[in-house]
Amino acid sequence: MSMLEMGRQVHAHSLKNITDKDAAMTNALLTMYSDCGCIDDAWRVFESNDIVDVISYNSMILALGQHAQPKEAAELFRQMKFSGLIPDEQTR
Repeated sequence: MSMLEMGRQVHAHSLKNITDKDAAMTNALLTMYSDCGCIDDAWRVFESNDIVDVISYNSMILALGQHAQPKEAAELFRQMKFSGLIPDEQTR
């Protein structure tokens, strides 16, 4: 729980003080929320991401798989391919 609280503080700080969204920070927040069991928060971070790349999709697909949401993970994989992104070794 302390990791979740610290992560929420980092997230709030980044929202207030960082004007340019950083893909690495966004993906780290997504993974942190997922690891703490907050899949809805992970979804919100993913959906608010301006720079959605293969890494973002991989992080969210993994999160969905870890939280017993295989249909949603498969749908997100389909959306990734539809958007023109090419799955990498991590995605497969």
